[in-house]
Amino acid sequence: VITNQHQAHFWVVQDALCGLALSYQAKGLHDQAKETTRILLDAVREKHNMSSMMTAYSFCGRMALIQEDEEQAEQWLEMATEKEVRGPMPFLEDPPVSQAWLLLSKGDAESVARGQALLAQLLQHVESIANRRKMIEVLALQAWAYNLQDRKSESLEVLERALAFARPGGFIRTFADVP
Repeated sequence: VITNQHQAHFWVVQDALCGLALSYQAKGLHDQAKETTRILLDAVREKHNMSSMMTAYSFCGRMALIQEDEEQAEQWLEMATEKEVRGPMPFLEDPPVSQAWLLLSKGDAESVARGQALLAQLLQHVESIANRRKMIEVLALQAWAYNLQDRKSESLEVLERALAFARPGGFIRTFADVP
C-alpha cells in the first residue's frame, strides 16, 4: 500500500492506510501505527482535497482516542470540521462517529448526552442506508453511552443487538476498540 500508493484510487489508499495503522495499533506496534498515520497525512496533504483532509484529521483523532489521549483527540477532531451525518459512509473513518466517541470519552453528563444524541442521529442514518458495519459500530458506542449514564438494561439491550449484527460477519474489532 505504502510503496505503490500512486497505482490505486486515492480512496482505496486512504482506507488501506487507516486499516494498516489500526492493525499496527491493535498488535501493540505503536511506532508503526504512528508512522503509517504520518504517511496518511502526507499523502492527503499531497492531494489537496479538503474532504480527504477532514477524514484524515478525524482518523488521527480516533487513533488518539484508542491511545487514550483525549486532549490530542480533541485537537484533531476540532480540525476535522466535518461533523454532519451524510452520505453512504463507505470508509473506515467517519468524522461524526469519532466525534461521538470523543464526547463519550469525556464522561461528563453533558458530553455524554450530546454524544448519545449524535449516535441516535447516526443510527437512524446507518439504518436508512443499510450499512451493517457502521450500524455495529454505532450500536457499540451507544451501548457504552447507556453504560456511562448508568442505564444498564438499555446498554445490554443495545449491546446484544450489536452482537447479533456482528456475529454472522465475525465483526470483533469494533468491540475491542470501544472502552
